[in-house]
Amino acid sequence: MKKFDPISLARPNVLKLVPYVGEREAYTGKRAPVLLDSNENPYGEEALIRYPDNTFRELKARIATVKGVTAQQLVLGVGSDELIDMFVRAFCEPGRDNILISSPTFGMYHYYATLNNVGILDAPLTDDFQLDVAAIKAKVQPHTRALFICTPNNPTGNRMDPQAVRELVEWFDGFVVVDEAYIDFCPQYGLTAELARYPNLILLHTFSKAWGMAGLRMGVSLSSPEIADLLGRVRPPYNITTLSMQHLAQALQHPEKVAETARRIAANRVRLTEYLEQSRLFSRVCPSDTNFLLVYAERAHTIFQRAFEEGIIIRSFGPNKGRLTNALRINVGTEGENERLIALLARLETELQ
Repeated sequence: MKKFDPISLARPNVLKLVPYVGEREAYTGKRAPVLLDSNENPYGEEALIRYPDNTFRELKARIATVKGVTAQQLVLGVGSDELIDMFVRAFCEPGRDNILISSPTFGMYHYYATLNNVGILDAPLTDDFQLDVAAIKAKVQPHTRALFICTPNNPTGNRMDPQAVRELVEWFDGFVVVDEAYIDFCPQYGLTAELARYPNLILLHTFSKAWGMAGLRMGVSLSSPEIADLLGRVRPPYNITTLSMQHLAQALQHPEKVAETARRIAANRVRLTEYLEQSRLFSRVCPSDTNFLLVYAERAHTIFQRAFEEGIIIRSFGPNKGRLTNALRINVGTEGENERLIALLARLETELQ
């Protein structure tokens, strides 16, 4: 791989942007400041009358410690979704550039590329839902700005072969965005340690999955400081709320709870997988490294509809969905939730004989 320069790949208009910095962020005096700069209501709710800290200094320092990187390598977003949008806006010229995905995969890559008038190339996963390295290399074009790789992958649940991922990172002279939203369920396969080796690598992490805080909508990108600086230029000011920062800061004090939760979910996944594999309702139960299972069933719509009527909501991909036709994605719930689902499926198996 030739010397990688992210600045040369940034959109020219982005290079002209100056990140928003308020007056209070620049204040370093010893006296407590009187804040009259941001048109805030001083008579509002005490904890919320001020805009959030737009530098995220303390929060980023805590995240960096947990993730094993520096604060300068981090950019915070409203979930990893916003970070995908920020990447496309920072590095992909509308009407000219494209990104490459490997379907079936997370739908937001396609969504934000389309939203920003950026092209999408697709080199589908293999039959066992692994990266087709040869097909990816053959699909790349001169204006392909990034390869988007989801590992473990949503909606299939499996992790990608690490050697295949490394081969693509080393081969491609653009960005490789590796979405590790579910990596806390199999942390031994994470690529954080590879950031120092690969300057074109960007990792997307979230606090919505194993951290159990989907309601906060908090995501973080890990990259070189140079890439982080460019992403930060398109980050909306004050995009993370004060309450979100407070809750995340508290959770970061106990990162060991994430591993405990991941182990419990893994045990529940094994129990649910064993039942689904022996059930005559399902023709395929895909291996999973996440907190969900992708399954196939000839009567997928009937199963989905009956579960919905019983107040059990699972994900149905419906008919005519290509490789996801007759597929269902089932979240691994609590022990009680899983038992309720299993009881329903047992009844359905008898009724649909």
